[in-house]
Amino acid sequence: MVRLAGPETKRRSRNFGYKATYRREPRAGRIPCLKKVTNGQIVSSSPAASRDTSGSGDASPGLEKAADLGSGVEPLDVTVTIVTWNSAAVIRRCLRALESATDSLRVEVHVVDNASTDGTCDLVAREFPEVKLQRSATNEGFARANNRSWPEARGRYWLLLNADTEAGPGSIKRLVEFADRHPRSGLVTPRLQDPDGTPQHCAQPVPSVLLVALEALRLHKLMPKNRRARRLLGPYFSYDYPAKVGWTWATALLARREAVESVGPLSPTFFMYGEDLEWCLRMRHFGWEIWFCPDARVTHLSGHSALQQWDEAGRQARVTEGCYRALAMHRGALRVWLLRTVSAVARRIDVLLHPAGPAGPRQG
Repeated sequence: MVRLAGPETKRRSRNFGYKATYRREPRAGRIPCLKKVTNGQIVSSSPAASRDTSGSGDASPGLEKAADLGSGVEPLDVTVTIVTWNSAAVIRRCLRALESATDSLRVEVHVVDNASTDGTCDLVAREFPEVKLQRSATNEGFARANNRSWPEARGRYWLLLNADTEAGPGSIKRLVEFADRHPRSGLVTPRLQDPDGTPQHCAQPVPSVLLVALEALRLHKLMPKNRRARRLLGPYFSYDYPAKVGWTWATALLARREAVESVGPLSPTFFMYGEDLEWCLRMRHFGWEIWFCPDARVTHLSGHSALQQWDEAGRQARVTEGCYRALAMHRGALRVWLLRTVSAVARRIDVLLHPAGPAGPRQG
Protein backbone atom coordinates (compact mmCIF):
# COMPACT_ATOMS: atom_id res chain seq x y z
CA MET A 1 0.00 0.00 0.00
CA VAL A 2 1.52 3.31 -1.08
CA ARG A 3 1.68 6.02 1.58
CA LEU A 4 0.35 9.19 -0.01
CA ALA A 5 -0.25 12.67 1.28
CA GLY A 6 -1.59 15.86 -0.25
CA PRO A 7 -0.06 17.30 -3.40
CA GLU A 8 2.08 19.80 -1.50
CA THR A 9 2.89 17.78 1.62
CA LYS A 10 6.61 17.38 2.27
CA ARG A 11 8.32 15.06 4.66
CA ARG A 12 11.90 14.85 5.86
CA SER A 13 13.36 11.41 6.40
CA ARG A 14 15.47 10.95 9.49
CA ASN A 15 17.42 8.15 7.84
CA PHE A 16 17.94 8.84 4.16
CA GLY A 17 18.71 12.57 3.89
CA TYR A 18 16.17 13.46 1.21
CA LYS A 19 12.95 15.38 0.87
CA ALA A 20 9.97 13.73 -0.73
CA THR A 21 6.87 15.35 -2.24
CA TYR A 22 3.86 13.08 -2.52
CA ARG A 23 1.34 13.28 -5.37
CA ARG A 24 -1.85 11.29 -5.64
CA GLU A 25 -2.42 11.40 -9.39
CA PRO A 26 0.22 10.71 -12.05
CA ARG A 27 0.45 13.02 -15.02
CA ALA A 28 -1.04 11.68 -18.23
CA GLY A 29 -0.93 12.46 -21.92
CA ARG A 30 1.86 13.09 -24.38
CA ILE A 31 3.61 16.27 -25.42
CA PRO A 32 4.71 17.86 -28.70
CA CYS A 33 8.09 16.88 -30.08
CA LEU A 34 10.82 19.32 -29.05
CA LYS A 35 13.79 17.32 -30.30
CA LYS A 36 15.56 17.89 -33.56
CA VAL A 37 18.79 16.45 -34.93
CA THR A 38 21.63 18.60 -36.22
CA ASN A 39 24.80 17.01 -37.60
CA GLY A 40 23.81 13.71 -36.10
CA GLN A 41 23.41 15.11 -32.59
CA ILE A 42 20.40 15.51 -30.30
CA VAL A 43 19.43 19.15 -29.90
CA SER A 44 16.82 20.51 -27.53
CA SER A 45 14.82 23.58 -28.49
CA SER A 46 15.30 24.89 -24.95
CA PRO A 47 17.66 27.90 -24.85
CA ALA A 48 19.20 26.43 -21.68
CA ALA A 49 20.27 23.21 -23.38
CA SER A 50 23.83 24.26 -24.15
CA ARG A 51 24.45 26.03 -20.87
CA ASP A 52 27.65 25.09 -19.03
CA THR A 53 27.33 25.49 -15.28
CA SER A 54 29.97 25.02 -12.62
CA GLY A 55 29.11 23.73 -9.17
CA SER A 56 30.99 24.93 -6.12
CA GLY A 57 30.10 21.88 -4.09
CA ASP A 58 28.29 23.98 -1.48
CA ALA A 59 24.81 22.90 -2.43
CA SER A 60 23.08 19.84 -1.04
CA PRO A 61 22.29 17.59 -4.00
CA GLY A 62 19.44 15.27 -3.15
CA LEU A 63 17.71 17.79 -0.91
CA GLU A 64 16.41 20.00 -3.71
CA LYS A 65 13.00 20.09 -5.36
CA ALA A 66 12.46 18.84 -8.88
CA ALA A 67 11.83 21.25 -11.73
CA ASP A 68 8.40 22.82 -11.45
CA LEU A 69 6.60 21.63 -14.58
CA GLY A 70 3.46 23.55 -13.74
CA SER A 71 4.87 27.04 -14.34
CA GLY A 72 4.98 27.15 -18.12
CA VAL A 73 7.94 24.78 -18.51
CA GLU A 74 7.00 22.13 -21.05
CA PRO A 75 8.03 18.60 -20.04
CA LEU A 76 9.94 16.22 -22.27
CA ASP A 77 9.80 12.43 -22.45
CA VAL A 78 13.19 11.72 -20.87
CA THR A 79 15.94 13.55 -19.05
CA VAL A 80 19.18 11.57 -19.48
CA THR A 81 21.75 12.18 -16.75
CA ILE A 82 25.33 10.95 -17.17
CA VAL A 83 27.90 11.34 -14.39
CA THR A 84 31.52 11.50 -15.53
CA TRP A 85 34.86 11.22 -13.77
CA ASN A 86 37.87 11.02 -16.09
CA SER A 87 35.58 9.55 -18.73
CA ALA A 88 37.09 11.02 -21.91
CA ALA A 89 37.82 7.54 -23.25
CA VAL A 90 34.15 6.45 -23.15
CA ILE A 91 31.82 9.46 -23.06
CA ARG A 92 31.92 10.15 -26.80
CA ARG A 93 30.48 6.74 -27.72
CA CYS A 94 27.92 6.99 -24.92
CA LEU A 95 26.58 10.34 -26.15
CA ARG A 96 26.67 9.44 -29.84
CA ALA A 97 24.55 6.35 -29.20
CA LEU A 98 21.71 8.40 -27.73
CA GLU A 99 20.30 9.60 -31.05
CA SER A 100 19.36 6.11 -32.27
CA ALA A 101 18.56 4.89 -28.75
CA THR A 102 15.94 7.57 -28.13
CA ASP A 103 14.46 7.43 -31.65
CA SER A 104 11.45 9.80 -31.74
CA LEU A 105 11.41 10.62 -28.03
CA ARG A 106 11.75 14.20 -26.80
CA VAL A 107 14.88 14.24 -24.68
CA GLU A 108 17.38 16.42 -22.90
CA VAL A 109 20.84 15.32 -21.84
CA HIS A 110 22.69 16.42 -18.70
CA VAL A 111 26.34 15.57 -18.07
CA VAL A 112 27.50 16.14 -14.50
CA ASP A 113 31.28 16.01 -14.17
CA ASN A 114 33.02 15.14 -10.92
CA ALA A 115 36.20 17.22 -11.32
CA SER A 116 37.73 15.24 -14.19
CA THR A 117 41.36 15.97 -15.08
CA ASP A 118 41.52 14.14 -18.43
CA GLY A 119 39.69 16.66 -20.63
CA THR A 120 36.22 15.12 -20.29
CA CYS A 121 34.49 18.49 -19.90
CA ASP A 122 36.31 20.06 -22.83
CA LEU A 123 35.37 17.11 -25.04
CA VAL A 124 31.68 17.30 -24.11
CA ALA A 125 31.53 21.10 -24.50
CA ARG A 126 33.32 21.01 -27.85
CA GLU A 127 31.66 18.03 -29.54
CA PHE A 128 28.20 18.04 -27.88
CA PRO A 129 27.19 21.69 -27.36
CA GLU A 130 23.53 20.66 -27.05
CA VAL A 131 24.29 18.82 -23.79
CA LYS A 132 23.87 20.68 -20.53
CA LEU A 133 27.22 20.34 -18.77
CA GLN A 134 27.55 20.82 -15.03
CA ARG A 135 31.06 20.91 -13.55
CA SER A 136 31.72 20.14 -9.90
CA ALA A 137 34.84 21.47 -8.21
CA THR A 138 35.32 18.19 -6.35
CA ASN A 139 34.42 14.54 -6.84
CA GLU A 140 31.09 14.39 -5.03
CA GLY A 141 30.40 10.76 -5.83
CA PHE A 142 27.76 9.06 -7.93
CA ALA A 143 24.60 9.80 -5.95
CA ARG A 144 25.18 13.51 -5.30
CA ALA A 145 26.31 14.13 -8.89
CA ASN A 146 23.16 12.53 -10.31
CA ASN A 147 21.03 14.48 -7.88
CA ARG A 148 22.48 17.75 -9.17
CA SER A 149 20.61 17.10 -12.40
CA TRP A 150 17.24 16.31 -10.82
CA PRO A 151 16.13 19.90 -9.93
CA GLU A 152 16.38 20.87 -13.61
CA ALA A 153 15.04 17.66 -15.13
CA ARG A 154 12.00 18.21 -17.36
CA GLY A 155 11.36 14.65 -18.50
CA ARG A 156 8.40 12.44 -17.69
CA TYR A 157 11.15 9.93 -16.95
CA TRP A 158 14.63 10.38 -15.52
CA LEU A 159 17.29 8.04 -16.96
CA LEU A 160 20.50 7.53 -15.01
CA LEU A 161 23.10 6.34 -17.51
CA ASN A 162 26.72 5.38 -16.86
CA ALA A 163 29.36 7.00 -19.06
CA ASP A 164 30.79 3.55 -19.90
CA THR A 165 27.58 2.38 -21.59
CA GLU A 166 26.38 2.33 -25.16
CA ALA A 167 22.60 2.23 -25.51
CA GLY A 168 21.42 0.07 -28.39
CA PRO A 169 19.17 1.37 -31.19
CA GLY A 170 15.67 2.07 -29.85
CA SER A 171 16.62 0.89 -26.36
CA ILE A 172 15.60 4.01 -24.44
CA LYS A 173 12.38 4.32 -26.43
CA ARG A 174 11.54 0.69 -25.54
CA LEU A 175 12.25 1.39 -21.87
CA VAL A 176 9.81 4.31 -21.91
CA GLU A 177 7.16 2.27 -23.73
CA PHE A 178 7.60 -0.54 -21.21
CA ALA A 179 7.23 1.87 -18.29
CA ASP A 180 4.13 3.39 -19.89
CA ARG A 181 2.59 -0.10 -20.02
CA HIS A 182 3.44 -0.71 -16.34
CA PRO A 183 2.08 2.34 -14.48
CA ARG A 184 3.22 1.06 -11.06
CA SER A 185 6.83 0.71 -12.22
CA GLY A 186 8.97 3.17 -10.32
CA LEU A 187 12.25 1.95 -11.80
CA VAL A 188 12.97 -0.04 -14.96
CA THR A 189 16.32 -1.50 -16.03
CA PRO A 190 17.21 -2.64 -19.53
CA ARG A 191 19.13 -5.80 -20.34
CA LEU A 192 22.73 -4.87 -19.54
CA GLN A 193 25.26 -6.86 -21.51
CA ASP A 194 28.97 -7.27 -22.18
CA PRO A 195 30.31 -6.16 -25.58
CA ASP A 196 29.92 -9.77 -26.79
CA GLY A 197 26.22 -9.80 -25.84
CA THR A 198 26.56 -11.86 -22.64
CA PRO A 199 23.92 -10.62 -20.15
CA GLN A 200 25.12 -8.99 -16.96
CA HIS A 201 23.27 -10.01 -13.81
CA CYS A 202 21.37 -6.77 -13.22
CA ALA A 203 18.14 -8.50 -12.06
CA GLN A 204 18.62 -9.21 -8.37
CA PRO A 205 16.47 -10.39 -5.45
CA VAL A 206 16.44 -8.45 -2.21
CA PRO A 207 19.26 -10.03 -0.15
CA SER A 208 18.03 -12.27 2.66
CA VAL A 209 19.40 -14.91 5.03
CA LEU A 210 17.30 -17.62 3.37
CA LEU A 211 18.55 -16.87 -0.14
CA VAL A 212 22.17 -16.66 0.98
CA ALA A 213 21.93 -20.03 2.71
CA LEU A 214 20.12 -21.68 -0.20
CA GLU A 215 22.68 -20.52 -2.71
CA ALA A 216 25.89 -20.91 -0.73
CA LEU A 217 24.97 -24.45 0.35
CA ARG A 218 23.73 -25.21 -3.17
CA LEU A 219 20.36 -26.27 -1.88
CA HIS A 220 18.88 -24.20 -4.71
CA LYS A 221 19.73 -27.08 -7.03
CA LEU A 222 16.83 -28.98 -5.46
CA MET A 223 14.41 -26.33 -6.73
CA PRO A 224 12.76 -26.58 -10.16
CA LYS A 225 14.73 -24.55 -12.69
CA ASN A 226 11.96 -22.04 -13.41
CA ARG A 227 11.26 -21.43 -9.74
CA ARG A 228 14.98 -21.07 -9.04
CA ALA A 229 15.28 -18.45 -11.77
CA ARG A 230 12.31 -16.45 -10.47
CA ARG A 231 13.38 -16.65 -6.84
CA LEU A 232 17.15 -16.17 -7.07
CA LEU A 233 17.40 -14.16 -10.31
CA GLY A 234 21.04 -13.09 -10.82
CA PRO A 235 22.98 -15.76 -12.79
CA TYR A 236 20.03 -18.17 -12.74
CA PHE A 237 17.73 -15.84 -14.68
CA SER A 238 17.63 -16.10 -18.49
CA TYR A 239 17.24 -12.34 -19.16
CA ASP A 240 14.91 -13.02 -22.10
CA TYR A 241 11.53 -12.15 -20.54
CA PRO A 242 10.16 -9.27 -18.42
CA ALA A 243 10.32 -9.71 -14.67
CA LYS A 244 9.53 -7.80 -11.51
CA VAL A 245 12.74 -7.86 -9.47
CA GLY A 246 13.87 -7.08 -5.95
CA TRP A 247 16.45 -4.52 -6.97
CA THR A 248 18.72 -3.56 -9.84
CA TRP A 249 21.76 -1.46 -10.65
CA ALA A 250 21.83 2.25 -11.48
CA THR A 251 23.95 1.57 -14.58
CA ALA A 252 21.08 2.43 -16.93
CA LEU A 253 18.04 2.99 -14.76
CA LEU A 254 14.80 4.63 -15.89
CA ALA A 255 12.87 6.33 -13.07
CA ARG A 256 9.28 7.50 -13.30
CA ARG A 257 8.97 11.18 -12.41
CA GLU A 258 6.04 10.63 -10.04
CA ALA A 259 7.99 7.93 -8.22
CA VAL A 260 11.02 10.16 -7.68
CA GLU A 261 8.76 12.99 -6.53
CA SER A 262 7.10 10.64 -4.05
CA VAL A 263 10.19 9.02 -2.51
CA GLY A 264 13.04 11.38 -3.34
CA PRO A 265 16.13 10.91 -5.56
CA LEU A 266 19.25 8.92 -4.67
CA SER A 267 20.38 9.12 -1.06
CA PRO A 268 23.33 11.56 -0.90
CA THR A 269 24.76 9.63 2.06
CA PHE A 270 26.31 7.17 -0.44
CA PHE A 271 29.44 8.02 -2.41
CA MET A 272 29.50 5.05 -4.77
CA TYR A 273 27.78 1.64 -4.56
CA GLY A 274 24.75 0.79 -2.45
CA GLU A 275 22.72 3.83 -3.49
CA ASP A 276 20.88 1.80 -6.12
CA LEU A 277 19.82 -0.92 -3.65
CA GLU A 278 18.72 1.72 -1.14
CA TRP A 279 16.68 3.52 -3.80
CA CYS A 280 15.00 0.29 -4.89
CA LEU A 281 14.15 -0.61 -1.29
CA ARG A 282 12.71 2.85 -0.75
CA MET A 283 10.66 2.60 -3.93
CA ARG A 284 9.30 -0.79 -2.85
CA HIS A 285 8.48 0.57 0.61
CA PHE A 286 6.17 3.15 -0.96
CA GLY A 287 4.51 0.65 -3.29
CA TRP A 288 6.45 1.24 -6.52
CA GLU A 289 7.66 -1.76 -8.54
CA ILE A 290 11.12 -2.53 -9.95
CA TRP A 291 11.13 -4.13 -13.40
CA PHE A 292 13.53 -5.71 -15.87
CA CYS A 293 12.85 -5.01 -19.58
CA PRO A 294 14.56 -7.51 -21.94
CA ASP A 295 13.78 -5.68 -25.19
CA ALA A 296 15.96 -2.68 -24.31
CA ARG A 297 19.65 -3.55 -24.58
CA VAL A 298 22.55 -1.49 -23.26
CA THR A 299 26.20 -2.52 -23.55
CA HIS A 300 28.15 -1.88 -20.36
CA LEU A 301 31.95 -1.92 -20.09
CA SER A 302 31.60 -2.26 -16.30
CA GLY A 303 33.63 -0.41 -13.70
CA HIS A 304 35.40 2.15 -15.92
CA SER A 305 35.56 4.85 -13.22
CA ALA A 306 35.79 2.50 -10.24
CA LEU A 307 38.74 0.55 -11.65
CA GLN A 308 40.70 3.78 -11.92
CA GLN A 309 40.62 3.88 -8.10
CA TRP A 310 40.50 0.25 -6.98
CA ASP A 311 41.33 -3.18 -8.31
CA GLU A 312 38.48 -5.63 -8.92
CA ALA A 313 38.72 -7.11 -5.42
CA GLY A 314 38.57 -3.64 -3.88
CA ARG A 315 35.61 -2.70 -6.05
CA GLN A 316 33.69 -5.83 -5.08
CA ALA A 317 34.41 -5.17 -1.39
CA ARG A 318 32.89 -1.69 -1.75
CA VAL A 319 29.88 -3.08 -3.58
CA THR A 320 29.28 -5.51 -0.72
CA GLU A 321 29.72 -2.89 2.00
CA GLY A 322 27.45 -0.48 0.14
CA CYS A 323 24.73 -3.12 -0.04
CA TYR A 324 25.03 -3.85 3.68
CA ARG A 325 24.70 -0.12 4.42
CA ALA A 326 21.58 0.11 2.29
CA LEU A 327 20.04 -2.91 3.98
CA ALA A 328 20.84 -1.49 7.42
CA MET A 329 18.96 1.71 6.58
CA HIS A 330 15.79 -0.25 5.79
CA ARG A 331 16.04 -3.53 7.71
CA GLY A 332 18.06 -2.53 10.76
CA ALA A 333 21.56 -3.28 12.03
CA LEU A 334 20.57 -6.55 13.73
CA ARG A 335 19.25 -8.14 10.55
CA VAL A 336 22.33 -7.01 8.64
CA TRP A 337 24.58 -8.52 11.32
CA LEU A 338 22.66 -11.77 10.99
CA LEU A 339 23.01 -11.66 7.21
CA ARG A 340 26.76 -11.02 7.48
CA THR A 341 27.17 -13.89 9.93
CA VAL A 342 25.16 -16.37 7.90
CA SER A 343 26.99 -15.33 4.73
CA ALA A 344 30.39 -15.91 6.34
CA VAL A 345 29.40 -19.28 7.80
CA ALA A 346 27.79 -20.38 4.55
CA ARG A 347 30.91 -19.49 2.60
CA ARG A 348 33.09 -21.52 4.95
CA ILE A 349 30.79 -24.53 4.68
CA ASP A 350 30.63 -24.13 0.92
CA VAL A 351 34.43 -24.18 0.66
CA LEU A 352 34.57 -27.37 2.71
CA LEU A 353 31.81 -29.14 0.79
CA HIS A 354 32.58 -27.79 -2.67
CA PRO A 355 36.28 -26.96 -3.02
CA ALA A 356 35.82 -26.42 -6.76
CA GLY A 357 34.53 -22.90 -6.04
CA PRO A 358 31.69 -20.83 -4.56
CA ALA A 359 28.23 -20.73 -6.07
CA GLY A 360 27.38 -17.12 -5.27
CA PRO A 361 26.26 -14.68 -7.96
CA ARG A 362 28.51 -11.92 -9.20
CA GLN A 363 27.76 -8.30 -8.49
CA GLY A 364 28.31 -5.60 -11.08
